[in-house]
Amino acid sequence: MIVKYLFLTIFVLLFFYGLLRPFSSIFARLFLVVGSMFGFISLLSAEYVNSIALFIGVENATLLYLYFGLVTIFLTIIITLNRFDEVNSRITKLTRKITILESKINK
Repeated sequence: MIVKYLFLTIFVLLFFYGLLRPFSSIFARLFLVVGSMFGFISLLSAEYVNSIALFIGVENATLLYLYFGLVTIFLTIIITLNRFDEVNSRITKLTRKITILESKINK
């Protein structure tokens, strides 16, 4: 019972941390806030999660967690690849500028 209250406290703290902390991405904020809400609800009772799943149109809570997990994984991969491409384009631009400046210095 103590462990349940500990995790409930952790999820409440994560929820408020997600609301108060400034994030550069809205997706990171949504993952933290929604994930902590689902964690809190799942610790209260499985009946609540089943009723949410039925409201959304999913068969049961297990499938709901599976679907949210898969969506989270795919969004994380997409966001990571997007940021990787942004970093690569910045590196390319900086390399071009450095090459142009070096060619001007060597002339």
